[in-house]
Order: sequence, then C-alpha cells, then structure tokens
Amino acid sequence: MNLETPDFLVELEDEAIPFEGTPIGAGSPQVGSARTYRVLGLSPREVELLVYDVTWVDGNREVFAPEREVANHPRFDGIVGRHRLGIQQTGGLAYMVLAQSRLNGTPKAARAYPGLDELQAGAGVPFIDTLRSFGAEAVDSREVLLGDSGNQRRRPIVTFHPEAAPHLPAVVFVLTRVAPIARGVTT
Repeated sequence: MNLETPDFLVELEDEAIPFEGTPIGAGSPQVGSARTYRVLGLSPREVELLVYDVTWVDGNREVFAPEREVANHPRFDGIVGRHRLGIQQTGGLAYMVLAQSRLNGTPKAARAYPGLDELQAGAGVPFIDTLRSFGAEAVDSREVLLGDSGNQRRRPIVTFHPEAAPHLPAVVFVLTRVAPIARGVTT
C-alpha cells in the first residue's frame, strides 16, 4: 500500500508489531497489534511520522501517531498522541468520523468537522475518490448513512468493510490529520 499526495508519501511497513498503550476511553493499558505506516514529507513540508493502526485485544481499533519523529516540524506535535481516529462498527460495516485537524496558534491542534469541500482542500487530493480507491463504501453525514438524528448528525463519516479496506483507516488519518497540518489549514 502506497499513497502519494503533493505533500507526502505514505508507505506500509513490512509487518504488524505488538503495541501496548491505552485505547480511546479505556482506563488501563492494553496490548494490541499495530500495523505501521511511515509518512514522509516531500520537501519542504518537513514531516516524518509513524502512524499506527492498532487492533486492541478487546477488538476495538484506532489509528494515531504515537510519537514525534526527530525530523518533524514542531507544528505536527499537536497531533502526536492526540486526535486519534476511532473505528466504529454498525450492522456489518465499520465507519469513521471525518474530523479534520487544524492549526490554531497553540501547540495543540484543533479539531473541526467541516464539509467535504474543506476536507478535500485540507487533504490536497480528490478526497472521496481517494477514499474509494482504498475501499470506502460511502462518504456522507451520520444522518444520511447511519440515520442519526442527534446533535452529531451532520458530521461527515466514511463507511467500509474492514476486510475489504484494510488500509483505509490509515489513509483517512493521514488525509484528515497529517495533510491539513502540512498544508497549513487553520481554524
């Protein structure tokens, strides 16, 4: 699996590695298996990150950048260990909320839930087409795809079959977390 954008290259590392950490919403550490991806900036973007797609022993799954690489520009510090991307299950499909990381003048990046046009501008590639090329089933709001009528109904999501789209979560993380920071998207 490789993904190339105008700003960086994403490469799958050879094999999954054991990983111990604390999952989203968990009170104690767990062990999991991490599929690792390397994000390399194309000059002058100054990014080199490892991105982990972790499946925990309890079956939950999430994607995040666990630590800062030496070569990173400090603006990426706001997403390292933060802005995790959780993968949820519903009716045989998985889905991810398409939140976008943005610079906000502080060391911690902000999180926004923009429309698809802003997601594409932040990603720097044809957003929906790229997600579909990695196995996305549909991209739309929680309301349209899940029938959500709550206060988060307008948030954009992507649905997929995990077995048919093993790399999609890492691609979504890179396009919604790393790319907007590399491209200087602000709140």
